[in-house]
Amino acid sequence: MGHAQSRVSNTRRNQQQLLNSFPDLRKFPPEVAVAILGNLNATDLCLASCVWHDLASDDVLWKRLCYEKWAYVSMYRTMLSYPYQVLTYKQIYLLLDEASLYFTYDPIKAIQYLIDNGIVEDDPREIAKMFNCTHSFYTKSIHIFLNERQDVLGEFFLLQDYSGVFLSDAMRNLFKKIPPPKQKEREFFEILMEKFSARYFECNQNLGLSRDDTSVLAYSLLLLSVDLHSPHVKNKMSKREFIRNNRQVVVEANRDLLGDLYDDVYLNGIAGTQLDVNRKLRQPFRPYGVLFELKTYDLQSCC
Repeated sequence: MGHAQSRVSNTRRNQQQLLNSFPDLRKFPPEVAVAILGNLNATDLCLASCVWHDLASDDVLWKRLCYEKWAYVSMYRTMLSYPYQVLTYKQIYLLLDEASLYFTYDPIKAIQYLIDNGIVEDDPREIAKMFNCTHSFYTKSIHIFLNERQDVLGEFFLLQDYSGVFLSDAMRNLFKKIPPPKQKEREFFEILMEKFSARYFECNQNLGLSRDDTSVLAYSLLLLSVDLHSPHVKNKMSKREFIRNNRQVVVEANRDLLGDLYDDVYLNGIAGTQLDVNRKLRQPFRPYGVLFELKTYDLQSCC
């Protein structure tokens, strides 16, 4: 018992010595102290505010945390216009954090909570902008909310600019923001793909493909992704088969374009990849070396 008490006593003594040796941030120049606290996350910053209340509650620190998790909410515009008549960034962060937890269980009420507290305006475009600029909401609940609020989903797609973006990269961009629904959410998945195809067609009409052709190619890429990357599919579709099958349905599709789409999916898949979504069609790649001619062309040459 005596040895145990001695160890506890030594531990407490060491902890106290460590606390006494830690510099008091209040003695540092403000810009240095804020720079040090700027390395903390929200939880650690809240704990630090128990010791350095004024420093750890600085709006500069909480503004950075807000923009890191929620790059856009309506309140930010209000902060710029009336910086002394609204909430602090710490209060905004805590409200958004609470709403993101609530969103998991009841997305409709969670968004209403943000509206009631003035964080986001009760406007489909403003809500769509928030969704477009954050990954902090639970995926399944996003599907539930957007399926319920088709007006917000429509505004979300109007915010997407797929001009000159390779079709497979555009789909990755979409699934990065709205992960693909599961099989039991088939109805929402069809709505999602319909709106995506329509928006991609609007942004790339110089491809010479109709809206229906774009939709067919998008679905074809998803099926190809499963075919090539699923361990349950033994007989993989060849590049020749992919081109032939799509040319029978999408007559206007350029053979080189279809070949590049196949190569892209062969190497990277569609959903859940880390490929740069801003890679343009100007840089097609064919991973089979001299079998194909490597050339540079723009969207107009794909018609």
